[in-house]
Amino acid sequence: MIDSPENHEGAPGGLTTEGRPQFNQDVLQAARELTGNPEFVLNPNSRGQAENMARYTGIALEPAEVALYCALRERVTILSDQEVLAAVLYETGDMHRVKQFTGFYSPNIFNTRQAGR
Repeated sequence: MIDSPENHEGAPGGLTTEGRPQFNQDVLQAARELTGNPEFVLNPNSRGQAENMARYTGIALEPAEVALYCALRERVTILSDQEVLAAVLYETGDMHRVKQFTGFYSPNIFNTRQAGR
């Protein structure tokens, strides 16, 4: 589990510090492997949180995105729910949904974390 900024080369919660919302590849790979495990069960609270955030911002999530969010939530505790879902959306490459989501919550969602929030 990643529970401090120091656990991944100083990257908060496994996010890179290159100014973009992208998970450290080790963290992302571990979460993807977890979603591929047939015994992995989505945490109903995390699933509901992802679905609620998406609904409030007017975006649709694919089942694989919900699963990835849930897997990352189990591993990344230092980031907010909004930061994790924004990074999951960023991983899809759909910048329209990223902008819609971050525009609703905070256009600077990652800049505040990287500034030492």
